[in-house]
Amino acid sequence: MFGKSKKSKTLIIILIILAVIGFSLTTYFIIKVNKVKNQFAEIGPKEKIERIHSYAIVLEKFETFKREEGKKDTTAELEKAVLATDSGVLKNLFKEIVLGGNLKKDMDYFMDAVIDSLKFFSRY
Repeated sequence: MFGKSKKSKTLIIILIILAVIGFSLTTYFIIKVNKVKNQFAEIGPKEKIERIHSYAIVLEKFETFKREEGKKDTTAELEKAVLATDSGVLKNLFKEIVLGGNLKKDMDYFMDAVIDSLKFFSRY
């Protein structure tokens, strides 16, 4: 009887600790998300248009790359456009396109990221 009581108390203590940690992490991430939203809300209209324009150029270069893969200098042009956005996500996805093994899947992820970025900057 004493062993069960001790195990249940230990289990309750562990669950309480996990609940406190979960609540703390949730609070931390909510604060981080609000800070990021506030940073983008503070960006002026000119900066927003410049970012949207840079992502639109990436989209244009990506379409050219997709149609003329391996021809001319489409890879270098796309890379320059991606670097101009200063987006770590796009840089990593571009590396996956160039170095990855599944070109179609990598290109789909890249296209999704560009479109999501365009939606994000046009919304805020």
